[in-house]
Amino acid sequence: MNPVTIKFLVALTVLISSGVILLTGSSLLTYELINKPRVPAGTLISWLGLIALPSSFFYGITRIRRPQKRFDSIINNGFKGLICLGLLWGLICFVLANNWTNSFSSKVDGFRGSVRAGEVFWMFNYVLVAMPFVLLIILTLERFGKVLIGRKNRYD
Repeated sequence: MNPVTIKFLVALTVLISSGVILLTGSSLLTYELINKPRVPAGTLISWLGLIALPSSFFYGITRIRRPQKRFDSIINNGFKGLICLGLLWGLICFVLANNWTNSFSSKVDGFRGSVRAGEVFWMFNYVLVAMPFVLLIILTLERFGKVLIGRKNRYD
């Protein structure tokens, strides 16, 4: 097996595993990996899943991984950016929440750990999850548009 296939299979396995654990609400999510500071396994599982999501698209689709055209290069850079944001997710969330449990409170003075920081946290998560699909849809529409234009010209 070549290295790209291995990377794709690892990313896909991590994505599916973390997705199942998160969607089922497994008790594993609350298991504490480290007591002080408190770091639940759910944080690490989410972090790995958010890295694996764009990585599985990146390594699974040759057109994204090895762009031949300028448009494909833009999509490639988008996926690389999402992988980088996934790698930084835990640190960004720690800065927002001021803890590793990603819990926010209205009793906090200032921004870090506040309800407003929690809103930014959730928006950041939504963007990280949605953007790989948005980029894939854009890539598909671009390809589909070329097919339609090609068929139209063929019958002229």
